[in-house]
Amino acid sequence: MLLQQLIDLRDFFFNMLSKRNGTAYAKKKYQTMLMLIFSSYYMALSLIIAVLQYKAGIAVSPFIKENLFIQLIVGILIFAPYYYAFKLLFRKMAKYPMDKHMSTEKYKGLRKKAWWISMVGIALIVLVPWSLDRLIPAFK
Repeated sequence: MLLQQLIDLRDFFFNMLSKRNGTAYAKKKYQTMLMLIFSSYYMALSLIIAVLQYKAGIAVSPFIKENLFIQLIVGILIFAPYYYAFKLLFRKMAKYPMDKHMSTEKYKGLRKKAWWISMVGIALIVLVPWSLDRLIPAFK
């Protein structure tokens, strides 16, 4: 079921980009758009970990705070599971043919779905850390 939703969104982004910029551009960028729309959910998950770390009183090492190279490596290590999970999903979705000539009704419905998925993700980025900070007492 979830895979079917991802396939529908893949087809929507391909058609949207194809209408705006052409098929060659859409073939290169539809995966990026799909990853982008779900990135806010991954950020919300990362913020949960950050709030729990803060509440537990675990300080970030000064070595990490002051070294830009280490910060870049940590950022890449945090982003890597998300990237590779989506690459695995794209391989699974490649088995299903892409709907390159989507009906107008389906396109409008998927546009609304993509908008709602995006807005819920943005709301989670704001509400998850705020609510966790208010609800969870300090662990000390």
